[in-house]
Amino acid sequence: MLARLGSSAGYYALTSREFVDAVRSTLARFFQTAWALVVIGALVGVIGMMNAQMSTVLDRRLEIATLRAVGVSRRDVLCTVALESGALGLLGGLCGVAIGGMLGAQALVVVVLRLTGWRIPLEWPVAAFAAGIVLAALLSTVAGAVPSRLAGRAAIVRPSLD
Repeated sequence: MLARLGSSAGYYALTSREFVDAVRSTLARFFQTAWALVVIGALVGVIGMMNAQMSTVLDRRLEIATLRAVGVSRRDVLCTVALESGALGLLGGLCGVAIGGMLGAQALVVVVLRLTGWRIPLEWPVAAFAAGIVLAALLSTVAGAVPSRLAGRAAIVRPSLD
């Protein structure tokens, strides 16, 4: 067929194997870029969580100092702030998986179909979702380490003798 059309016309032919390899290569590059964006998003999330926890600890300095004055140990204060960070990360991970799952399904089912005409089956990677939720909780707990240390070092408030 190429001989009839001539090589100067700019036509070329691919075998089905070459076509599939080209599609796989393009998708692999796309997903490498997507993973880079995920890592950047996680770093931004950790910094944001650390900032939020730091401001919360600074706002609650008096309450933390009062807790220390009534006998709560530094370790208990530290664990409480770290647990709060982890719980917020867990909640954020659950919301992220729910919203990300909906948006991903929308993109896969509707957008890919309209752009390419391809019907790609939707699979829910339960293990990846669970790992994302656990990772969000762990990263959030790590991000809360600095604020929790600051909270644990709060000075004990001494009552006024007035």
